[in-house]
Amino acid sequence: LLHTAMQAVHMARAAWLQAVKDNGLVLEQAPEELRADEEVVRAAVVEDGQALEFAAEGLRAHPAIVLEAVKQHGRALTYAAPEVRADRAVVLAAVKEDGLALEFAARELCADKEVVLEAVRHDALALQFAADELKGDKEVLLEAVVVGEDCFALEHATHALQADKDVVLAIVARDGRALKFAAENLQADMEVVLAAVRQDGEAFEFAAEELRASRAFVFEVVREDGFALRFVAQGLQADNEVMLEAVRQNSDVSEYVAKKLQVDKDEVLKAAENNSIAGWGAFAPLCFVNKVSRSAGGELEVDAAVGLGGQELKGMMLPESATLGDLATQFARLRKCPLVHMLFAGETAGISPLDAPKPLIDLASF
Repeated sequence: LLHTAMQAVHMARAAWLQAVKDNGLVLEQAPEELRADEEVVRAAVVEDGQALEFAAEGLRAHPAIVLEAVKQHGRALTYAAPEVRADRAVVLAAVKEDGLALEFAARELCADKEVVLEAVRHDALALQFAADELKGDKEVLLEAVVVGEDCFALEHATHALQADKDVVLAIVARDGRALKFAAENLQADMEVVLAAVRQDGEAFEFAAEELRASRAFVFEVVREDGFALRFVAQGLQADNEVMLEAVRQNSDVSEYVAKKLQVDKDEVLKAAENNSIAGWGAFAPLCFVNKVSRSAGGELEVDAAVGLGGQELKGMMLPESATLGDLATQFARLRKCPLVHMLFAGETAGISPLDAPKPLIDLASF
C-alpha cells in the first residue's frame, strides 16, 4: 500500500510538472508542497515568469529561480523577496527584459548608473524610478531619448535638465510635445519652439503666450506646420493672412480655417492654391514694379526690376483681365521659385497674398 501511495504521488507530481511546462500559471492551482518544489517552480517560471507569484516564499527568495522568472518577464521582480530585489545580477536581467522592472528594484540599485542606463535603454519611462541624482544625469536622460519616449523622458528629468537648452533642443527635435516639460524660459525661446514645431505642430500649444501672440513669429511657425494655427493667440485666430500661410503649408488645415471664417472649404483652398505672392517675412525674392500701363493693343505692360541684382524687365505683357496674383505668377516663373514679394513704386508696403484676386489694371497709370 505504501508503495502504491508513493507511486500515485510520483505520478501526480509528474502530471503537475508537465502541466506547468505547458502553462506556468497553472502553478497557482498546484498543491502547496509542489509550489515549494524547486524543479516544478523552475519549470513554471521558465514558461511564464509571472508564475513566480505562486511559488512558495522560500523559492521567491531563491536568486536562481527569480533570475529565470525575470528573464522571461522582467516585472516578475515584484514577486521576489526583498533581498533578491537587491541582487544586481537579477535586477540587470529584469531591466534588460523590461525597463519598467526598475520600479521593483532595491533603492540602492535605482541609484546604480549602469542598472538605470540599462533600464532606460529598454523603456524611457523607467527614468521615473531612478534615484534623483540620476534623473539629473545628462547621459542617462539622452540615453532615454534614443528609445523614443522623449516626451516622458523630459517629464521625469530634473529642473536643471529641463532648463538645459542643448538637452531640450535634442529632445524636442525628436518629440515636439516634450516642450510641455521644458523650463518656462525655454518655452519662450524661439529656437527651441521652432525646433519643437518642426517635429510636431501641436507642440505650439506649450509655447509661451508672448510667442503665440507674436504675429511675426506665428508666421514662421505656421510655415513649419500649418496645424499649429489652432494654438495661436485668440487675437490672431481671425488673421486672414496668417490663416492663408497655414493652408499653404498644409491644405488639410483648410477645413479648420473654413469653420473659423464661416466660408466654404473650397473657397479657402482656392485662395491658397496658385498664389505666388509671398506672405509677411517669407524668404522670397523681391520684385519691384516700376510701372503698369496699357499698351496700344489694350494689354497691360509692366516694367519691373527683379531680384537683388535688379534684373530689369521691360514690356512684360499681361491681359487686361490680369490680377496681382497673375503678375506674381509670371515673376515666380522667371525666378524659378514658388513665391515672390512684390512692391509697387510709390508704396512702402509690399503686396499681401490676400490681394492676389485684385485687378492689376487698378494700379495702371494712363
